[in-house]
Amino acid sequence: MNCIYKVIIMAKKRVRRRVRKPAGRTVREARALAQAGRTIARVQESPRRNRMKMVVKNLILFVVLSILSTVIASSSSDVVVQQSFWILAILTGFVAVALLIVVLVFLFMGRARR
Repeated sequence: MNCIYKVIIMAKKRVRRRVRKPAGRTVREARALAQAGRTIARVQESPRRNRMKMVVKNLILFVVLSILSTVIASSSSDVVVQQSFWILAILTGFVAVALLIVVLVFLFMGRARR
């Protein structure tokens, strides 16, 4: 039995360490620096605030879509259109409830950090 065994030595991959970048200045800090006459390096809103704004906008959108679908479903006379809009109203309502839960979680997380 001629068996040839190959030994493969794999080179260890070098992994670069992540360097923490300092967070940008908040809007309040930037305004204070501008009033003091200093230059403003970077102005950023916190990512948490950006996420909260996005979730609230989507929540408002889906609530409006749900209400609009309900009104159209109740006012239409065709059965197929009526059932289609009821299904659309139910789906957008579920999404709106899910977004409401996300908003409440964000609010409670913000209160718990303080």
